[in-house]
Amino acid sequence: MKQRVLLIQPPRLASQPNRMVFPRGLAQIGSFLRAGGWPVAVLPLSYAAVADATPAADIRSIIEAVLAEFKPDVVGVGCPYTISYHTSIEMLRMIKAFREDIVTVIGGPHVTFTDAETAAEPCVDFVVRGEGEWTMAEWLATLEAGRDPAGVRGLTFRRDGATVRTPPRLPGDLAALPPVDFGLFPTEFVQRCQVYGMIHRGCRYRCAFCAEAAFWGRERSLPVDRLVGEIAGLAERYGARMMGIEDSSQWLASPELARLIRGLRGVRQCLPPAFFMNLTVESLDAAKGETLAALRQAGVGTVWLGIENSSEKVLAAMGKKRPWSRTLAMCRALRDHDFMIKAEWMIGHPGDDPVEAADALAKLDALFRDDLITSADFGVFVPLPGTRPWNDPAAYGLEILHRDYRYYNEFSITRPVCRLRDFPVGQLADIARRTEQMVTRHTGTLRPARVITAPFGARPAILDAPPEPSAH
Repeated sequence: MKQRVLLIQPPRLASQPNRMVFPRGLAQIGSFLRAGGWPVAVLPLSYAAVADATPAADIRSIIEAVLAEFKPDVVGVGCPYTISYHTSIEMLRMIKAFREDIVTVIGGPHVTFTDAETAAEPCVDFVVRGEGEWTMAEWLATLEAGRDPAGVRGLTFRRDGATVRTPPRLPGDLAALPPVDFGLFPTEFVQRCQVYGMIHRGCRYRCAFCAEAAFWGRERSLPVDRLVGEIAGLAERYGARMMGIEDSSQWLASPELARLIRGLRGVRQCLPPAFFMNLTVESLDAAKGETLAALRQAGVGTVWLGIENSSEKVLAAMGKKRPWSRTLAMCRALRDHDFMIKAEWMIGHPGDDPVEAADALAKLDALFRDDLITSADFGVFVPLPGTRPWNDPAAYGLEILHRDYRYYNEFSITRPVCRLRDFPVGQLADIARRTEQMVTRHTGTLRPARVITAPFGARPAILDAPPEPSAH
């Protein structure tokens, strides 16, 4: 008999309480399992709860009601962000307390790279590493047949006090994935949340601060017609619009992009005016003029541009070799074609220091003043599991201060995650505040603070303060 599977998305992040994002990863796994004959339900807790803000008793009540109604054999939690880890583990503890015989599994980027640590949690029976569809299906079939899960690639679990880590799974054939089944979710949830599209897994750029390439494996393309079908289906069935394509691997001369442009033309009436796509400055090439014009005509109105920083020293530490003139040229080309540009920016990456950061702040300010960007989204570097700075902090002049993952967001002024050799934490926090003020001044929009405070109940720390003199 097929196992009954409940998949749970954690609550919204406390630092982004109004941002309800569609859980594409869980949706794709749930669609894949349902197509394979497994009874599947998905609980999007982001619909009703905010991490560290919604009382734990309320979250428990929701989970227990779904468990009692659906009666799953297996419960899987998707942990999309490192900062979601503590909430994910708390939910699994609630599930085990409700019914100990439920088999629990957790997956996502963070637990893929901290699998032994995660598997040591008593509430975790299995960790799925990397791409989840094929691993979940094989693992469920193994459970049903009573076979040894040690034969399933991509799993980590505990046995007799030892960690069992099976060999990694090779990347799957994305053409074999079924379309996302939006019927797994409440209609109102689909209508209210932010749905982003995707046409690649993996990334060609392999930036030091990002674990995307390590998580997904080699770069692969999803069928473009599937994305176009999602856009049309959201509009026709739900009266909803896809916000854009959050994809790190677009290249202006790629055949996938040419196919995407043709597909978007057919559903342009379903796109919002600010429909966006991701580009990096590296994607600038000889084909840019014709391709940018075609993108604009197809209905793309906004580009989220991965500028990251203006300092060649910082960019080199990221694994990028790019002069500032290239960034300016890309911004001009996009603005010449009437795109809105949201600059994606990072402060405090290895290689940064107070002098570099002050110069970068001035350059970001100049991009606004010269009308080369229209908004900016910035964060302070955090060494996330799976990235090169996490794996070898000493090589990046970095000290990782703790593993309290509740603070692994853009930055916390109360408990910094890391310390750069040449950039005192207090000065870094000051630059972050000044950047926040500058962006707010230019955009005229009150943005959620990127320099966040501690979770409720945590004791604040004084940044870079000298030790108090001892009493005599």
